[in-house]
Amino acid sequence: EAMTVIDVNSGKFTGHDNFEETVHRLNIEAAIEIPRQLRLRSIGGIVLIDFIAMKDKNNEENILNILRQELAKDKAHTRVMGMSNLGILEMTRKKSRYGISEMFTDECNTCHGRGRTLNLFALACEIKRKLANLGYLESQEIICEAHPELLQYVLNDEKNLAYIRKKTGKEFILLPNEELHIEDYNIYTP
Repeated sequence: EAMTVIDVNSGKFTGHDNFEETVHRLNIEAAIEIPRQLRLRSIGGIVLIDFIAMKDKNNEENILNILRQELAKDKAHTRVMGMSNLGILEMTRKKSRYGISEMFTDECNTCHGRGRTLNLFALACEIKRKLANLGYLESQEIICEAHPELLQYVLNDEKNLAYIRKKTGKEFILLPNEELHIEDYNIYTP
């Protein structure tokens, strides 16, 4: 279950009225906008909203009522628990559909939706770890086929590679293949 935390603040807006009235107006704007953003972004799970603190309890109740009215427009099931002792509004919202980004994008074939990929150093470490675990194979030769740039990272650690050769008793044949994606490699026996 995801949790979203929203902090309402005035930014540089100070208003011309008294402070309590300014804060009340800003919180009203937030109470109207937050449910809209939750729908647009298809945000679900626990939602905590830190409204700007108000001294007048009637204003606080007014904000809760406005928020409930705006949430009533939402097709997704929402539940407002109320204000905590710290003045943070607690609520939940059931995610009803995919967000706009999920509707118009596909998962990346390279990083599989992580948004990050392993760098060449990490991939070279992964290859060496896999080679080190292949001592049980009957074949005396193990072939590692990879993009030349990735193989260079493997070869840069000749000391560790020599240790793996000694430990496994295997000979490693490193074959450069420019047709492979820089992050792809194949390990196999002849």
